[in-house]
Amino acid sequence: MPLRTLELPAPRSRSPERVAALLAESDRRINAYFDARHGAVPPGFVPSDFARVESALRSLRDSGFAPGDAFCEWGSGFGVATLLASLLGFDAVGIEYHQELVDESEALAEDLAIPARFACGTFIPDECQAITDGASDEAAWLHEGGLDGYAELDADPGDFDVVFAYPWPGQEGTLERLFHRVAEVGAVLVTYRGVEDVVVQQKVPKKAGAGERDRNRERRRR
Repeated sequence: MPLRTLELPAPRSRSPERVAALLAESDRRINAYFDARHGAVPPGFVPSDFARVESALRSLRDSGFAPGDAFCEWGSGFGVATLLASLLGFDAVGIEYHQELVDESEALAEDLAIPARFACGTFIPDECQAITDGASDEAAWLHEGGLDGYAELDADPGDFDVVFAYPWPGQEGTLERLFHRVAEVGAVLVTYRGVEDVVVQQKVPKKAGAGERDRNRERRRR
């Protein structure tokens, strides 16, 4: 699969001043959300280490690897990664299957005056359902069917330069196949995979086969 892992240097810039306030407020609200529901929250909702995610996104921005600033979070939960991306200068949106989490995201964005958009629905296009066959029962974050999150955003899956997600353990390959299917060449996938583990990958052109290489050589000779 032509996804190249990027080794990003440490960020050259400091976090924007508003990042600390976002991290503190989101932590407070998420804890209150879990407490109010005694842990009975929508399946698949597990917060990542947002400080580490912010550092990775800041490094990606500083490095110039991303081809543009269009950002989408797949399975956005409380929308914290989306809001961090917005503070870092990305045009950020999030897609989340559960309406109550979308409501929490929008309230957090509004209260902190951070521009971002959220859509309720699935981030898996209809034509990509086969990629997740056999995985949805094992990974609740892969929600098939329902509303098309991209349609609500008036966007296509290939419109985004950077995609962020937090896959369940063992389902990273499914996510990578989905990203490879829908993303344009040059787009970047950022995944949080547990404590101290953020992986950054970029879609690169498929290597030409022997026949195609021969045709390319012949064209260059002419």
